[in-house]
Amino acid sequence: MSQVKFPDCVSCRYFIRKTRRNNPICGSCDNGEFYEERSRNRELSDNELMNMFGRMHRDD
Repeated sequence: MSQVKFPDCVSCRYFIRKTRRNNPICGSCDNGEFYEERSRNRELSDNELMNMFGRMHRDD
């Protein structure tokens, strides 16, 4: 994975995970100015909920 500018990049809707190429908007984004959270159109699975729960408690 390419280096990200700030930790929330991977949850941005413009961030491209599957390719090694960077999205041009990511190259011009500085400190998250174009950050827009990826929205979900479906319910989270039990596994996704548990992963999210685990990350929340690791940050404490």
